[in-house]
Amino acid sequence: MIKLKKGFSLIEVLIYSSLLAFFISSIFIFLNSILGSSDRIGERNELVANQDLILRKMHWLLFNQTSSIKEPVAGSSSTLIKVKGLDSKTYTLDLNGGQILFSEVGGTSTPITNNHVNVTKFVVDHFSNGQSNTTFKISLVLQSRNLPSINTSSTFFYDFSQFRYTEAEE
Repeated sequence: MIKLKKGFSLIEVLIYSSLLAFFISSIFIFLNSILGSSDRIGERNELVANQDLILRKMHWLLFNQTSSIKEPVAGSSSTLIKVKGLDSKTYTLDLNGGQILFSEVGGTSTPITNNHVNVTKFVVDHFSNGQSNTTFKISLVLQSRNLPSINTSSTFFYDFSQFRYTEAEE
């Protein structure tokens, strides 16, 4: 009588090992994609929060604090907004080093964007028809410093003749 050896052959061990490696790598790839999408969502939320803060600061400055606009002059564009406040102080919003800085002239500048966000575009176009119609178009592009492929862009319009604000869809 011939005795049969019990156990796995080399081929069976190789097949089972490769199947196990495939399942483990699939789980790793799946978990990595979940964590990566979570990071992207967090960075996107950071950009949207900074965009909202800039919008609220612009709205506060232009509609609640302004008695006159000094820069940009009508018919021009700039990366700086300079206004004379109701309290006769001069306030500015300026693009500098990838951040938007808020300052009272003669005072210290305070960034209104955080270190996670790079402002790649902040352009203010001042339109006026020479009468009482004054409109500002503000173009804003924000980019994540951690994940540069994530960015957001917006265009805001401020119409002072009818004291209203609208946001363009991008």
